[in-house]
Amino acid sequence: MQKFFFLICVFVSFLLSIQAYAAASQKEVWEWITSMDGISKEMSPYMHMSAPAGVTNLQSIPFEPGKRLFRSWITLFKIIPFDYSDLTLESLEEGVGIVEQSPMGSMRSSEILPKAQHKLN
Repeated sequence: MQKFFFLICVFVSFLLSIQAYAAASQKEVWEWITSMDGISKEMSPYMHMSAPAGVTNLQSIPFEPGKRLFRSWITLFKIIPFDYSDLTLESLEEGVGIVEQSPMGSMRSSEILPKAQHKLN
């Protein structure tokens, strides 16, 4: 039992964090992270996140904090639906970040919070 526990600890301690840097303007970065294409590509190539017809980015949708914007289906290979997200924003502040708290079929809430040191200044 001790060996098994040790192996789990070793596996967890070697999880990787990958960061990518690209030459892009603040405007280009903001447009990408708020676009439905950019959001969906975070999960590609295996998963895809849908949006209602005509919705291309989060900035174009008027929202009230804490109210559902729409239901997005999460599919495997753009074919097999296996989960959904009731996309719900708390805030959307250009150049600062998005605070999202969306209920999902598989969990009570998915939360995305901006980190202060990652502000797009």
